[in-house]
Amino acid sequence: MNPLYRLSVLYPHIQTITLLMLLLILSTATTAQTRAGIDLEAVMKQMRFEYTQALKSETSQAFNQHITEFKRQLKIARQFPFTDERVEKATRGLKEVTTIVEQLQLPIQSSALEAAKRSLYSIDDLRKKYHDKKPSLWERFYEMLFGIDENNPPLILLD
Repeated sequence: MNPLYRLSVLYPHIQTITLLMLLLILSTATTAQTRAGIDLEAVMKQMRFEYTQALKSETSQAFNQHITEFKRQLKIARQFPFTDERVEKATRGLKEVTTIVEQLQLPIQSSALEAAKRSLYSIDDLRKKYHDKKPSLWERFYEMLFGIDENNPPLILLD
């Protein structure tokens, strides 16, 4: 049998399988954690933005504006209905961040600005502590193909 004929017969099936795999990968890669009308990923990104802008602030007024918005986003994140397996870790982390932000003395003068910025650095330590490292697209694809078990541990690429 001609190999080109076999390929032409299989081609539509290969296209379908490829399309289904792509859709599966994209659907798992792009699903945001959205529940109760809260897009947690967008809220966390906004919190990160406000945090970095506060650290870059040159004036106490700008710093205070970014911290106020950070607190608003933090309040939204605390209302997110986490799954049962994540609720304890997530609420504990958010409570710790809330404690730090509430204890933060908003600077009135620019002389207190640097001290306020220094106290924010502990929030970044909490982010590293409570956020799981997201797997890359290739890691997800590998795990979909081969699964994860003791014989086949998760693939770690360039930590």
